[in-house]
Amino acid sequence: MQRGLNLIRLVALLRKKKFRTLWIFDRTLRPALAAKLAGIPERIGLGLGAQRFFITNPGVDASHFHDQPIDWLRALMAAMHVALPGTEPDLHVAAETLAAIGGKYAACPRPWIVLGIGASHPDKDWPTSIGRSFSRSCGAGPPAPCS
Repeated sequence: MQRGLNLIRLVALLRKKKFRTLWIFDRTLRPALAAKLAGIPERIGLGLGAQRFFITNPGVDASHFHDQPIDWLRALMAAMHVALPGTEPDLHVAAETLAAIGGKYAACPRPWIVLGIGASHPDKDWPTSIGRSFSRSCGAGPPAPCS
């Protein structure tokens, strides 16, 4: 029910903006369907699965279905003849910001291991017991009390 309501909201938002073109960098159906229902004339998407019925470009080859999202981006940009000079972020953090962060955690022993395990849906998550076992095998214990 919630998905249906959110789809209606998305269609309304898209209609309100009166976009001429919408690029969809995901293989799911809902954004393409919403764009079609909102009357957006140019709907550029991957076209993997049922999405192909709601986009206006040919999409990418079906062999990309199980690729990682960054590879979908590369394939779509190539198919649309759009230059993609790189996909790595080029983030610049001010030296004073880095120094402040380093100072805040200077008392914490190094090396640090940061482990984040999760998924888009609880059914895809590892059970807690497996996560604990994995983190122990990495040598990670409970967080050290640093402040």
